[in-house]
Amino acid sequence: MAGLTLENVSKDFGGAAAVDGVSLEMRDGEFLAVLGPSGCGKTTLLRLVAGFERVTGGTIRIGTRAVSMPGSHVPPEDRRVGVVFQSYALWPHMDVAGNIAYPLRVAGRERADIERRVAQALDTVGLSGLGARRPADLSGGQRQRVALARCLVMEPSVVLLDEPLANLDTHLRGAMQREFEDYHRRTGTTMVYITHDQAEAMALADRIAVMSSGRLVQLAPPASLYREPVSRMVAEFIGQASVVLGDVLSDEAAGRVRARVFGLDCVLRAAPGQTARRGAEICLRPDDIGFSETGGQTGHATIRRMSYRGGAFALEVSPDAAPDTVLRLGVREPTTLATGGRLTLAITDGWVIPAS
Repeated sequence: MAGLTLENVSKDFGGAAAVDGVSLEMRDGEFLAVLGPSGCGKTTLLRLVAGFERVTGGTIRIGTRAVSMPGSHVPPEDRRVGVVFQSYALWPHMDVAGNIAYPLRVAGRERADIERRVAQALDTVGLSGLGARRPADLSGGQRQRVALARCLVMEPSVVLLDEPLANLDTHLRGAMQREFEDYHRRTGTTMVYITHDQAEAMALADRIAVMSSGRLVQLAPPASLYREPVSRMVAEFIGQASVVLGDVLSDEAAGRVRARVFGLDCVLRAAPGQTARRGAEICLRPDDIGFSETGGQTGHATIRRMSYRGGAFALEVSPDAAPDTVLRLGVREPTTLATGGRLTLAITDGWVIPAS
């Protein structure tokens, strides 16, 4: 096992920066998720760490060893990095054991060592006894486990997972999430998990790196990322949130400020040093907004949409003070609320996004 360090890493394609000055340091044994929308650079970052692409600038270290920098490039097979791909990338003409053994045969391992390692890898991913089957005879989840076993058989220092659950249905995704979680807990291997699915990232990772337009926007544990986003992009990308404008009425004290949003006085969470200012961006999660149903045309928000979510409804409402703004909140069934109905709102919590 080894830690992973990126120092101001960049990758350009035809003058366009796919990865732009990314720096981060992973502890030995850490599970890091790299999260972001399509085209943000997360898969290119994985390919740079794996050695499939050469850096344009910066340095990548695995442990204390520099494996990538301009003018110096350690090839993938010499990095002790394992990769699990979204597409599984299994050889259809080989059985399961043959697929897992392939990198060991290429490396020139002795037959007895190969058989021992393959059996151990199959046991680790829960596929003992299935070594003679072909990939076509396996379920999607089993194929993904074979891909993981082929990665693990080389005893890598770092495991890279490139959207490994994207091709699985909801049930199998949940099962494979538990597989990855259990493997990480048993082995303590350093793992980098590339995904656009925030639920996967929040469930699995020790920390999450959010990327946008090739840059690292925020690196934090899941709870901190959710509760204290550093920008509007992170606030809107992580979880359901409404980013609205409000006035901060006091300087920060003990992590709180007084504020006014939609004409409502409230107390919000804020970063140390936050000062009073007008037009601040406020992150409001569904749980931050309380409400009471009002009759007739009283109240100060209108329900624009209701969506049934099994045992509860998701509401989209617009306050009279900002009719183009959409706030998201929830209510459990049964309820008498309906589209077009009126609510009285109360802001019970929220986060002042730091000024950029």
